[in-house]
Amino acid sequence: MNTGDTELRLLLHAYLDQELSAEEVSQFEERLRTDPQLRQALEDERAFRDALRAHVCQTHAPPTLRAHVEALITSGHRAVERRLASTWWNRMRAWLHTLPSTPRWIIAAYTVLVLLAIGSGVWMSRTVWPAEKKHTVFRQLGGKHVVYTTGEPVLDVEGSAEEIADWFRSRAPWPVRVPQISGWRLVGGRLGEFHHQPLVYLLYERQGNYLGLLLFVPREDDFPPDARRDLNGQATYLGVAWERPVLVWREEDVGYALVGYAGQPIEDVERIFRTLSP
Repeated sequence: MNTGDTELRLLLHAYLDQELSAEEVSQFEERLRTDPQLRQALEDERAFRDALRAHVCQTHAPPTLRAHVEALITSGHRAVERRLASTWWNRMRAWLHTLPSTPRWIIAAYTVLVLLAIGSGVWMSRTVWPAEKKHTVFRQLGGKHVVYTTGEPVLDVEGSAEEIADWFRSRAPWPVRVPQISGWRLVGGRLGEFHHQPLVYLLYERQGNYLGLLLFVPREDDFPPDARRDLNGQATYLGVAWERPVLVWREEDVGYALVGYAGQPIEDVERIFRTLSP
């Protein structure tokens, strides 16, 4: 296997995520038996996921978040209990069944009640759950940077900015711009995966600290509106993950993220962004 083969890498991720059909799984596993490089790539990806999982498991949710979640669960259970315990609902349904001919206004009222119940569920799904999901992009991109820089960074390509951009030319779905960042040394690049699409990871180093610039195929939910912060007239989205600042933005069809080191001032990352923005 050529580890730079984007299509095969995506197939490998789909295999691990159990997204292949039974026939595709059989074909992939047959290829595994005859391709030692593919087997090694599979083991490397499993090791990466194990490392990421181990890191996530070591990060504990703050007590306030746990208390909030427990309160939501408790209130939800109590609401269900109250609904089940309300005898008027059961009486109304039984009464409707006893009537030989139900008046239209009763049918209308019954329908309105059902629609209100459904509507409240939709409203909850649009107001509560998105609030829990909106920072996923920061955790995911920040987590990749943490894992990629744990121990000695494993890179697919090193060299000058031109050499690295040339290496990605046949592997990324768009031209890769490899910028020089003042005060930071360009270390190299790595081909990863995000949203089951290719991810370009560029690594910079300064005094033993690492800065990651990630390029990816974006989705609309990668840009949470309440995290928006306009810089240089550009819409950016700022978050913190694993104690690292994460700045996300979009240029046409390409998503970008700057991920700093633990404890790095947010203002420092914003200054770097200003040097990168067109």
